[in-house]
Amino acid sequence: MPDIQQSVDFKAIVAQTSAVLLTRGVEVEPVAVRDVVALMVRSVAERMNMDPEEALHLVRPESVAEAITAAADPGREGSEHVYAVRPVRVDARSVAVPVRTLGRLVMAAAQAGKYATLNGDGRTASHVLDLATEIGAALTAEGVGDEAELPVGVLTSGFREGPVRVLIK
Repeated sequence: MPDIQQSVDFKAIVAQTSAVLLTRGVEVEPVAVRDVVALMVRSVAERMNMDPEEALHLVRPESVAEAITAAADPGREGSEHVYAVRPVRVDARSVAVPVRTLGRLVMAAAQAGKYATLNGDGRTASHVLDLATEIGAALTAEGVGDEAELPVGVLTSGFREGPVRVLIK
């Protein structure tokens, strides 16, 4: 399968699948999309008893996107292990937040990440660790005084209720 993953057709399906997912409001790590496309090509090739190059033409980006969104559905059993899928941020505004408040959010994110990991909830752990990383990046940006600029999308994406509300609960 490594040969086919270097082909233009394979890379095109991966790119098209990512585009379809974005139109559905979902952002997925490129490696995860590539792996799902590879799995689908391999499955089609085995079931239909054909070469992977031929099977590649039977796999459609919409089908791959549907499989990814179905696997990531929070209501589905086992979806807590799907960590590479996140809602797309549509709010590009930024807000000035006191450094002390951001420090508390980093501490809360670290605790939430720890408990999510202990409870086997990889998706929540991934999201809160991403949140802590982005807050840390805002805190270490040049020119930070008493306040740091943080994208509003950081505070509202990742959870149905927003990660900040999850951390406060």
